[in-house]
Amino acid sequence: ADDNDDATNTPAALLGQPVCDANEESDGEDAVERAGRVCWVPVKLRGFDAFWPACALHPDDDRDVIPTDALNARTDDVCAETHAFVVYFGDATYEWREREDCVDYDCDAADGLRRQPRVAGRARFRKAIAEADAWFASQLR
Repeated sequence: ADDNDDATNTPAALLGQPVCDANEESDGEDAVERAGRVCWVPVKLRGFDAFWPACALHPDDDRDVIPTDALNARTDDVCAETHAFVVYFGDATYEWREREDCVDYDCDAADGLRRQPRVAGRARFRKAIAEADAWFASQLR
């Protein structure tokens, strides 16, 4: 993952859905239904562990928004009962992960996860948080 701010390099673009502004007002009728579940996923970043905001997609329920090459890259051990297709906010990298690795975005530890000392000051992490907040807020409408 890099610090590219290109608008086409977002989970919304990757998943073929319009980018949503968290401050955008909506009457609910025009709101785009956002696929997946916003969550925190443990990652290894240049030698240290952190949690990163992501969108976890169900391999069957969200099949229509998962890129074909990602579906084709599934290995035999990846199944709907145990795995999710995870798209990381902030850079739109993705991978198959075990669903048990995905922690709810609004969990009790969320405030602490937002302030992780080694990543909280990074522009890419702040961008990821903003994207995740917008996606999460759009799901609550």
